[in-house]
Amino acid sequence: MNILVKGVEISLRDQAPLHEKNIAFEDRWQFGDLVEALNGLVFFWTGKASGPNPYGLRHFERYAAESPILLRVDNSELLAANPEVTPLFCGFNSGSPRYSNGAASPRGPRTFLDAREFAGTPRKVVELTFPSDVLLPPTTEYGHSPGGPWTELSEAAVVVD
Repeated sequence: MNILVKGVEISLRDQAPLHEKNIAFEDRWQFGDLVEALNGLVFFWTGKASGPNPYGLRHFERYAAESPILLRVDNSELLAANPEVTPLFCGFNSGSPRYSNGAASPRGPRTFLDAREFAGTPRKVVELTFPSDVLLPPTTEYGHSPGGPWTELSEAAVVVD
């Protein structure tokens, strides 16, 4: 995925290989269904003004040696900038299935749910995802570490494929 900022295209990439053996597929989903679902979404870690949730922090630490640039955006402003796009919620790191208590991680059509279907509280949302391109509000900030310092983008950026 790429974003366009002031006419400069920036590549967004990630994903260590998925391990199919760590996944318990639901409702007839197969590995290709999961990959297609993941590839069709735009992902944001949830968090607070002080930084991302623990999943996002671990994710940053995994790639810190590559000097990533992070984006920080207020959820309400992100939602307001994209009124036609229905956000989806996930209560775990969808792209990193692991065995937990001897069981494979479930993945299926209910991995990403809209607000009406998501049973948890806002604190239970780990990933905020969108099923299409999104407009980043002009208040989006970027930085080199989860703790900042942060610099505001001077104009909106559009996520493009």
